[in-house]
Amino acid sequence: MSTFSQTPGELDVEAVLGTDFLMSLNFSTIISASTFEAGIILTESPSQTVFPITVAISGTNIVNLSLTDSQIDAIGLISDKKWYLTRTVNGTKQMILSGRFQISDTPIGQNNGIQFIVINDLTVSSLYAIGATGLTGSTGVYGSTGATGVTGATGLTGATGTAGSPGGATGATGVGATGATGLTGSTGPLGSTGATGLIGLTGATGVQGATGSPGGATGATGSTGVAGATGPTGPTGATGIGATGPAGAAGITGATGATGVVSSTPSFTTISVSGEAAFGIPVQTKSSPSITANALSLNLTAATLFSVTLDQNVTVTFSTPPASPKVFSFMLQFIANGTGYTTTWPASVKWPSSTPPTITTTNGKIDTFTFITHDGGTNWFGIVNGQNY
Repeated sequence: MSTFSQTPGELDVEAVLGTDFLMSLNFSTIISASTFEAGIILTESPSQTVFPITVAISGTNIVNLSLTDSQIDAIGLISDKKWYLTRTVNGTKQMILSGRFQISDTPIGQNNGIQFIVINDLTVSSLYAIGATGLTGSTGVYGSTGATGVTGATGLTGATGTAGSPGGATGATGVGATGATGLTGSTGPLGSTGATGLIGLTGATGVQGATGSPGGATGATGSTGVAGATGPTGPTGATGIGATGPAGAAGITGATGATGVVSSTPSFTTISVSGEAAFGIPVQTKSSPSITANALSLNLTAATLFSVTLDQNVTVTFSTPPASPKVFSFMLQFIANGTGYTTTWPASVKWPSSTPPTITTTNGKIDTFTFITHDGGTNWFGIVNGQNY
């Protein structure tokens, strides 16, 4: 039975599409107390993907690594992928073998019988193995030149240099004619970056020369003729019969009456109000009705705050709310006496999530609720202001 050697700890293997893969490792020591893990690393970035290789221990010295033909087909054709085999003994994990793994349509070469590869203290048998790497082939023909990349953005413009020294001053204007322009000073050298140089002073303006003699004298302008008199305005046509007469003049606005004096301490014996009225901040009215025969009827014209001791099971009703579409609200306080009682609310009351509140039972504790309607009591919206006060 032939053997051949390979770099210790490294083994390149090959599998073929549509064929089962099996590799047996024969350890020279007993491995029954060890656990093994093997896999093919298909991708390493941006995250690692590992296809597990089935590991099975046979007897006390042999580890079988296998992939079914369907698993081989699921992975597909690959080359130069990493694979590994680790062993864990007494809580310590070791890398036993690693190398390259590839799957081909046709194997590079098939061994006759079983061939053993000796690596350190274990013996490997395999149907297929990748031989040593061959010589590097000659360089292929260069591909065509790729398209030119996008031109980078233009850099920032540097600061403006200091202006050169100013030219010579403008020459004075000659008498009687515009003075000749002074010679332009030579251009100063380009200064280093900095502030702009001062502008040269403008030369003084020369004296205005006398105006030349005019041509022939202009004839005198004739006097303006007398304007003709304005003709008389024609008579206004007569108003047609039945025409509306002119509107009468507006009467004079009467003088503003004197400002009345209001007493700083006014008093009123009686104020009569018809319908609904509001004066400043309204004052709430409190009522303390009792539960009678398990019934509690709240007359909404009697108060806007009802304080009730909860001393028995109770069915609550609301009566005489304002008509729609007026908005109306009132508050109800239940004072617990230490015993739990059932509370039946009107069917028109809507609670958040359709869940009525649980009434506090601790003696002397108060639960406060607000009820709002805008449709004459057809619907009441119940709000839990606070509980267990």
